[in-house]
Amino acid sequence: MGVLGPGQAFGGASVARTSGTPIEDGGDQVGSVPATTRRLRIRYLGELPARWTWLPSFVITLAALVVAWPFRTYPLVGVDLSWHVALHQAFTDGLRYGRDIVFTYGPLGFLGRPTPFVGPTSALAFVSVAALLLVAGALIVGASRRLFPLPLAALAALAFGRVLIFVQPFEVLQWLAFALGVALLRPDRVDRRGWLPVAAAGLVAIAVLGKVDVGAFLAAGAAVVVLAISPRRPRDLTIYLVSLAAWVVGGWLALGQQPLDLVAYGRDSVDIISGYSDAIGVVHPGLRWLAGAFAVLAALLVAVTYQTSRAWARPRRLALAGLLGVLLFALWKQGFVRDHFEASFAALALTVLLMTPRSLPRWGSAAVLVAAVVGVMAAAETAPARYLDIPASVGQLSRQARVSLLPWRWDAAASRTRSQLQAAFKVPPDIVAQLAGRTVAIEPYLAAVPTAYPGFAWRPEPVFQSYSAYTPYLDELNADLLRSPDRPERILRHFSPRTSGTPTIPHDVNARNYWFEAPAATLERLCRYREIAAGATWQLLADTGLACGPSHVISTVAAARGEAVPVPAAPATGDIVIVRVHGLDDGLVGRVRSTLWKGPEWQATLDGVRYRLVAATAGDGLVLSVPASAQGSVPFQFGNPIRTISIRQRGSSGGGELTYEFEAVPLPSP
Repeated sequence: MGVLGPGQAFGGASVARTSGTPIEDGGDQVGSVPATTRRLRIRYLGELPARWTWLPSFVITLAALVVAWPFRTYPLVGVDLSWHVALHQAFTDGLRYGRDIVFTYGPLGFLGRPTPFVGPTSALAFVSVAALLLVAGALIVGASRRLFPLPLAALAALAFGRVLIFVQPFEVLQWLAFALGVALLRPDRVDRRGWLPVAAAGLVAIAVLGKVDVGAFLAAGAAVVVLAISPRRPRDLTIYLVSLAAWVVGGWLALGQQPLDLVAYGRDSVDIISGYSDAIGVVHPGLRWLAGAFAVLAALLVAVTYQTSRAWARPRRLALAGLLGVLLFALWKQGFVRDHFEASFAALALTVLLMTPRSLPRWGSAAVLVAAVVGVMAAAETAPARYLDIPASVGQLSRQARVSLLPWRWDAAASRTRSQLQAAFKVPPDIVAQLAGRTVAIEPYLAAVPTAYPGFAWRPEPVFQSYSAYTPYLDELNADLLRSPDRPERILRHFSPRTSGTPTIPHDVNARNYWFEAPAATLERLCRYREIAAGATWQLLADTGLACGPSHVISTVAAARGEAVPVPAAPATGDIVIVRVHGLDDGLVGRVRSTLWKGPEWQATLDGVRYRLVAATAGDGLVLSVPASAQGSVPFQFGNPIRTISIRQRGSSGGGELTYEFEAVPLPSP
């Protein structure tokens, strides 16, 4: 901070000199303060000794941590909470990433999910999230005090601290890494640069092992900073890349993962990231105004960044532009591909606060920051009551801290979570009894069941939530497990039917047909497993040790997009009928669109009922009819054979031809 002279302004403070006096302890002089001791007079707070000048910022930072604590709750029976819990279960069970588990999060992914409490891993996650939010709060307080006197700075810090409730922990890490990059790019900030490539690689490695897409963006941003600051760019870039590899491999092995699985982890991550844009392609109804608001807020960020860096050297400004470009692309993908608009706009607003120059008049800074916060609240469509519900954050932080930081509370808290999950899942006791001592996979996505009902070994299909197997490669990973000798002895299926005309269909994400999810794996399940127990919403399947015979083509039909195609009947009563659809690739234009935004939305109409279709896996064999012997009980059965199928691109009037290859797959004889 440096030494402040007499009367020099510091935010909303002024400095005065006073004479020092000896300090005595028990009559013995143990030292004295300098003849002139600086004291900081803080408006509205009286006078503080210089050694306590950090106190206001510290208090505001703690307050920012409290108001920033995320308090959103998820339904106990749901997609999100299930994978939150599954990350902890995978780490506890020692499952191998890249082999047993394929997901957008890695072996450190559980650190971003402190709730619900399931044991020591949740305590580690609590400490990690609290540390991230504390650092973020300190950064927000520092930026606010740079712009405003203390009372206004406190108000701004608390308002922007509240914005943090919308940002997930690994995205907070991404924002902090951007802030660190900006600090390093400022003129004359880094005197000794030799440590930078190694340290930057270590931070990126944490992200890579935690959440893959965040790790990818951090890797790009760190490379920009290293190249900008390093006097010997080729050498330091090489050091950065080698260090990154060393950190990742070292962390991977330290977490108990197998060396060769790291290659598979990288390969799997590419498909997970690239396939998401096409599979989760529902367009938000408010897309136009959201895109416009994002553009306005991004332009505001670019403007304040330009103003802040006007005195920088040209190479540093170019590097800052590159770093900002990486962040904006990451936030665009987060908001407009993953539909996490509130998190994307929140990070934008926080970056506006960080980059707003001190040279602006205070009213100008206030106007910029108010616009940023209003943009966040509008994009998040958050009721003011929720934004202002600070007691909820205080209560959540207090409860989680008491549990996480006191080991003697862990067992009771974990038991309470199991009881809550059991009450939500309601797996029948007779089914639970049949799981004991078995290896079990859970379908389609309630992967929190192994935590709720300990007593069996969780052996998930690698893509453990089937809706995420949205490329042929990922689909085959699941199918390969079901073909292998290591396949699970039991499969526990949860089935939530909903009626959409005829027939009754299982509920699945994005209005997709459950039977078309991971089609190659679905076919293997139908071939190899049979129902042995069922309840109202749960079905238990057992491995028969049998497999289907080789498929054979029934017919091949070429038809225009949107044209209804009759489905041929099964040649024999024991045959499953599938169709492989070709021609859904939109070529280079489609791939560019998927990279920058989302792929086109494809729809399949089955007997007049329309569903979203994952185009990439349509060639893996979509099930159209199932013999009675493999149907199972109501409501778990497939139902009547599909009679007609048509596929088209949403919003398209036609154009292009599709090929339907119908095949028969004979079920094994009992």
